[in-house]
Amino acid sequence: MNPATLYQVANTAVLPFWIMLLVIPRHPLTARMVRSGAISCFIAVFYIVAMLLGEGMSTDGFGTLEGVRSIFQNDWFLLGAWLHYLAFDLYVGASITSHYVQHGGSRLMLGVELFFTLMLGPVGLLLHKLRVFLGTRLAKPA
Repeated sequence: MNPATLYQVANTAVLPFWIMLLVIPRHPLTARMVRSGAISCFIAVFYIVAMLLGEGMSTDGFGTLEGVRSIFQNDWFLLGAWLHYLAFDLYVGASITSHYVQHGGSRLMLGVELFFTLMLGPVGLLLHKLRVFLGTRLAKPA
């Protein structure tokens, strides 16, 4: 398979796990597969393979933006970078869902946080942390 095909497969394959986090967050299968980090680790294996297949790529370029741009010219490395996003964003989404399962909260807010984590990873994380911080601050007696 080529990197472009694997990109499409990875993008499609990860969606059911996001749906599980939103629709059945408390289900044992969600806990075992997604909230445990198992799926993110599975993606990490493919990340390693993609990075190894990007052989000949120099990591000297990480010191400058132009250097990073040149590294991403390698399709295998670019796929690896995308798998990196998929694994870490799903892990953050799983952590957000685990917090929801342990502490309760609005299902709508969980959906908003998961959506933004899927689409704009750090934004979803920031929304979640702000909600937790503000909720903690607002819940304490004066």
